[in-house]
Formats: sequence, C-alpha cells, structure tokens
Amino acid sequence: MINVLLQLGSIEGYLLTILIWVGIYGLMALGLNIQWGQTGLFNIGVIGFVAVGGYTSATLTIPQSAEYFGGFGLPFPVGLVGGMLAAGFVGFLIAIPVLRLREDYLAIATIGFQEIIRLLYLNEEWYAGGPRGLRVEAPLNDVWGEVLPWLDFNWLWVGILVVLVGTCYVVLERLNQSPFGRVLKSIREDEDVSRAAGKNVYRYKMRSFVFGCMIMGAAGSVQAHYVGYINPDFFWPLITFYVWIALLLGGSGNNKGAILGAGILMLFLEGTNFLKGYVTFLGSTQVDAVRYAVVGVLLIALMQYRPEGVLGERKTLFGDREPSGGAADAD
Repeated sequence: MINVLLQLGSIEGYLLTILIWVGIYGLMALGLNIQWGQTGLFNIGVIGFVAVGGYTSATLTIPQSAEYFGGFGLPFPVGLVGGMLAAGFVGFLIAIPVLRLREDYLAIATIGFQEIIRLLYLNEEWYAGGPRGLRVEAPLNDVWGEVLPWLDFNWLWVGILVVLVGTCYVVLERLNQSPFGRVLKSIREDEDVSRAAGKNVYRYKMRSFVFGCMIMGAAGSVQAHYVGYINPDFFWPLITFYVWIALLLGGSGNNKGAILGAGILMLFLEGTNFLKGYVTFLGSTQVDAVRYAVVGVLLIALMQYRPEGVLGERKTLFGDREPSGGAADAD
C-alpha cells in the first residue's frame, strides 16, 4: 500500500510539473500572440526577454552577497513586477529605432538581441554569476512544509500560474475586443490603411510590443523561482522557436490557441522523452536530434494543411463592433 501511495505521489508530481511548464510556455505564447498574432510584429527574440525578466526577478529577490550584484531580498511579487517592467523597458529600447523600419528589421534586431543577452549573462559574473548562475528561492518555501505538509509544493506554482495566465488571458481578450485591439488587427493586415485613417501606427506597435515583452518577462520570473536556479544555458534560441511552434500550432491571433498550443507542445516534448528507454539502437543525443526533426516536420505539415492552427483566429462579426459614433481609442 505504501508503494502504491509513493507511486501515485510521484505521478502527481510529474503531472504537476508538466502543467507548470505548460503555464510558463503559455505565458510566452500569449506575449508573442499580441505581438505577432494581433499586430504582425515579427519577434524572434522571445527567450531574450524571458531571460531579462528572470534575471531581474532573481536579482531583486536573492539574499545579499559580495559575489554578485543585487541581493535585495525582496518578496517574489516584487521580483515578478520588476521582471515584467525590466523586460518591457528593454523591449521599448529595442523598438524605438526598428519599429519605424520594415518588419524584417525587427526580426534581425530581436534575434541578435537574444544572443547578446545570453552572452552578457554568461560572461558578466559580477552581475549574474556568469556560467555558475544564481540560486533563487521559491516563495513560501520555508513555511509550506509546516503549514501544508500533505500537499505537493508544486500546487503553489499551479495556483500562481493559473492566476497569471488567467489574468493575461482576460486582459488580452478585452484588448482584442476593444477599439485598441481592432486597430492592432488593421495594422497587421495593412498598416498603410491604418495610417491613412489617422492612426498613429508607431505608437500602437510600440504599446503592443512592450506589453508582449512584459508578459514574457513574467514567464522568466516564474521559471527562475520555480526551478530555484537561473543560468544562461536555460535561454538557448531553440526555446524561441518552441514558443513560435506553440503559437502557430494552437492558432495565431487566438489567445485560447496560444495556451492550447503550449499544452500540445509540452505533451509532445515530454512524451517523446520516453522514447529514450525504448529506442535502444539510438543514443540519447540521436533521439533528441530525431525529436527536433519531427517537430520541424510537424510544423511544415501544419503550415501546409492547417495554417490557421488548431483553433484559428475568431472572426470578428459586425455585431461585435461598436457603431461608427461610438467611443474611439485615443491616438
């Protein structure tokens, strides 16, 4: 009976871990969705903004030490907000020069930015611990075992992510249905038409990009505190393309699709991990290579046969729109 309970406990912990990572990737996909799915901003530096959010949150919350910068010992909510603000501010600085140019310049700038950020954190030991990384404390870690010893600690993270993902989803849905969201869609379809209609396209694109970066920063903060450790090796460019796959899989322009795509992606990645125990004629590295190849093939097939994703974007009906004399979003 004890062995059965232990097995059930390990299964519960494993399922909760998957659910937590679905939430983290769901946040990244939601942030990318407002940028690409709603506005058409081609951001290929997602993991760079996640790293900024994670390291900023870690710097604000870890204990003071002479080995690295920061160590303010602030609570997790402060670190979370700080990570979001830092990621948004960095996104703002990047967007200032490139949003006035063609779309491909944003892609070039962001893909270079994410690698610069990773190398910066890797080499600057005084700030981020360099390749050693930083140890980060989880919120309520000291008191959880005393207050709720019978409940898996991962349930706390599930609750935190339900609140964060749910809040982001509700806010993004409200934005999507507002005059602001309709302007973003018009920019995505043809920004020249939006500009001719008197809209300040640059300002709208800036707001969309910064807001998406803030959500990505929140994902980085949660990841750092959940893992309990942050290291530059966590932020390889491959993660950016995982987030893109999740968004395209679930449905670009659809917030539900972004979350669903994150869930499908994580189930696939975790499910294929079990192949290492059964495919004995391939080494562990070879199995990983095959898995990445399968992800690429699935993405190509998806874009070929269902480019709108599993859910696709919800079509706007005339009944959803405000009358022509209604309130308009300020330029």
